Amino acid sequence: MDQKGGMMGDSVTTSTLDTTGKETKNGGNGMDVLSTAHWDGVALVVDSKASMQGNDMKIKDTYTLSGDGKILTEVLHIESGMGNFDLTSVYDKQ
Repeated sequence: MDQKGGMMGDSVTTSTLDTTGKETKNGGNGMDVLSTAHWDGVALVVDSKASMQGNDMKIKDTYTLSGDGKILTEVLHIESGMGNFDLTSVYDKQ
Protein backbone atom coordinates (compact mmCIF):
# COMPACT_ATOMS: atom_id res chain seq x y z
CA MET A 1 0.00 0.00 0.00
CA ASP A 2 1.38 3.37 -1.02
CA GLN A 3 -0.34 6.27 0.74
CA LYS A 4 0.22 9.93 -0.03
CA GLY A 5 -0.60 12.53 2.63
CA GLY A 6 -2.90 12.03 5.59
CA MET A 7 -2.37 12.49 9.31
CA MET A 8 0.76 10.30 9.36
CA GLY A 9 2.19 11.73 6.12
CA ASP A 10 3.32 9.62 3.18
CA SER A 11 3.82 5.91 3.88
CA VAL A 12 4.50 2.63 2.14
CA THR A 13 3.37 -0.61 3.78
CA THR A 14 4.05 -4.12 2.51
CA SER A 15 2.31 -7.12 4.08
CA THR A 16 3.10 -10.80 3.70
CA LEU A 17 0.28 -13.27 4.32
CA ASP A 18 0.09 -17.07 4.54
CA THR A 19 -3.29 -18.39 3.40
CA THR A 20 -2.86 -21.68 5.30
CA GLY A 21 -3.83 -19.95 8.56
CA LYS A 22 -0.25 -19.54 9.81
CA GLU A 23 0.18 -16.26 11.72
CA THR A 24 2.38 -13.64 10.07
CA LYS A 25 3.84 -10.46 11.54
CA ASN A 26 3.66 -7.24 9.55
CA GLY A 27 3.82 -3.61 10.46
CA GLY A 28 3.75 -0.05 9.37
CA ASN A 29 3.62 3.43 10.86
CA GLY A 30 5.20 2.13 14.08
CA MET A 31 2.56 -0.58 14.60
CA ASP A 32 3.07 -4.37 14.70
CA VAL A 33 0.23 -6.38 13.16
CA LEU A 34 -0.28 -10.14 13.64
CA SER A 35 -2.45 -11.67 10.92
CA THR A 36 -3.94 -14.98 9.85
CA ALA A 37 -5.44 -15.40 6.38
CA HIS A 38 -7.68 -18.00 4.82
CA TRP A 39 -9.94 -18.51 1.83
CA ASP A 40 -13.71 -18.48 2.41
CA GLY A 41 -14.97 -19.62 -0.98
CA VAL A 42 -13.73 -16.96 -3.40
CA ALA A 43 -13.11 -14.38 -0.64
CA LEU A 44 -9.73 -13.85 1.02
CA VAL A 45 -10.31 -13.18 4.73
CA VAL A 46 -7.53 -11.66 6.86
CA ASP A 47 -8.00 -11.50 10.64
CA SER A 48 -5.49 -9.27 12.42
CA LYS A 49 -4.60 -8.02 15.88
CA ALA A 50 -2.73 -4.79 16.49
CA SER A 51 -2.09 -2.16 19.12
CA MET A 52 -1.78 1.55 18.43
CA GLN A 53 -1.06 4.11 21.13
CA GLY A 54 -2.03 1.56 23.81
CA ASN A 55 -5.35 0.67 22.15
CA ASP A 56 -5.82 -2.95 21.11
CA MET A 57 -7.61 -3.55 17.82
CA LYS A 58 -9.18 -6.50 16.02
CA ILE A 59 -9.29 -6.14 12.25
CA LYS A 60 -11.20 -8.29 9.75
CA ASP A 61 -10.40 -7.58 6.11
CA THR A 62 -12.32 -9.40 3.37
CA TYR A 63 -11.29 -9.17 -0.29
CA THR A 64 -13.38 -10.33 -3.26
CA LEU A 65 -12.66 -10.09 -6.96
CA SER A 66 -15.42 -9.74 -9.56
CA GLY A 67 -15.93 -12.58 -12.01
CA ASP A 68 -14.27 -10.63 -14.83
CA GLY A 69 -11.27 -9.79 -12.61
CA LYS A 70 -11.70 -6.04 -13.02
CA ILE A 71 -13.15 -5.00 -9.64
CA LEU A 72 -11.57 -5.75 -6.26
CA THR A 73 -13.78 -5.05 -3.24
CA GLU A 74 -12.33 -4.75 0.25
CA VAL A 75 -14.62 -4.81 3.29
CA LEU A 76 -12.83 -3.76 6.49
CA HIS A 77 -14.23 -4.13 10.02
CA ILE A 78 -12.26 -2.73 12.98
CA GLU A 79 -13.08 -3.16 16.67
CA SER A 80 -11.19 -1.11 19.25
CA GLY A 81 -11.57 0.61 22.58
CA MET A 82 -12.10 3.85 20.64
CA GLY A 83 -15.12 2.37 18.83
CA ASN A 84 -15.96 0.08 15.95
CA PHE A 85 -16.24 0.97 12.30
CA ASP A 86 -16.65 -0.50 8.83
CA LEU A 87 -15.14 0.66 5.58
CA THR A 88 -15.73 -0.62 2.05
CA SER A 89 -13.29 0.19 -0.76
CA VAL A 90 -13.84 -0.67 -4.42
CA TYR A 91 -10.90 -0.72 -6.81
CA ASP A 92 -11.44 -0.66 -10.61
CA LYS A 93 -8.72 -2.08 -12.83
CA GLN A 94 -7.72 0.54 -15.40
